[in-house]
Amino acid sequence: MPFFECKDSIINTLDKLWHLLEIFSGLIKGFSSTWKPNPIAVESNIKFIQTYTNWIIKKVNIDAAWKSIDKSEVQSGDVILITRLDGLDPFIITATGSRVGHTTIVLRNPDDNDL
Repeated sequence: MPFFECKDSIINTLDKLWHLLEIFSGLIKGFSSTWKPNPIAVESNIKFIQTYTNWIIKKVNIDAAWKSIDKSEVQSGDVILITRLDGLDPFIITATGSRVGHTTIVLRNPDDNDL
C-alpha cells in the first residue's frame, strides 16, 4: 500500500505543491521586520481567494487610505478589520466565508483623548 496516492499525474501534483508553497512563502521565508507581506505570497493568495470564493480583491493605496481618515471621527470601541494576504488568513476566508483574518479595537487615552 503506497504512503501517498496521487490522483493526478506527478507533474500536476508537483505543480500544485509549488503553488501551495507560494501561498505560504511569507511564512516559509520567515517574518520580516516590515509589516508588508511577501509580494509573491500576496499574488498567490489573491488568486487562491478569487478561485475558491469568487471574491474580487481591489488594490488600495493603504497610505492614502490611512491619511484620508479624520482622526476626530475615530472613537473608542471602533473596530478595524484586517485581512493579511499571507499566512492563514486566505484559508480562514475561504473556509468560513469571512472577509477578515484579524480584528483590532480602537482605544482613546482617557486623559488626553489621543489615539
